[in-house]
Amino acid sequence: MGHVGDIEHTYTLNKGGLAPQIMEDMRSAYKRAQEFLQTVQPSRSEADFNDAVKKGLFELMGVSPETIEKKGYAELPKEELSRLLLEKLGQMQEKKDGVNKQKIVSLDEIDGYLNTGWEFVKELSNNKVIVKRAE
Repeated sequence: MGHVGDIEHTYTLNKGGLAPQIMEDMRSAYKRAQEFLQTVQPSRSEADFNDAVKKGLFELMGVSPETIEKKGYAELPKEELSRLLLEKLGQMQEKKDGVNKQKIVSLDEIDGYLNTGWEFVKELSNNKVIVKRAE
């Protein structure tokens, strides 16, 4: 058929079957090219969609894709993901507000601060409390 070189060698070396590693390489290459080869897009699984959303949230918060992969943020359970996102939002708010390490807030606001990574320091006499940014 006119085949010469590496591709012929790859396909004819093991006539009884291809090596498992070659099969996996072929599968992964097809998967990467799949969107360009098919006319109808396959539906994404819910897990793939959730992972993409999680990665997108962290990227919006300024976390690099390398850090997301390295620390496994996309695989975190919802509770841990929520805690990290709230913590990151609190850090972003702190940068916006300046370098305030402590704040005086009303008792009505305390839940919001505690849920975003602030720590209770002391209650004041006028229905206010002191909170500090968690380290």
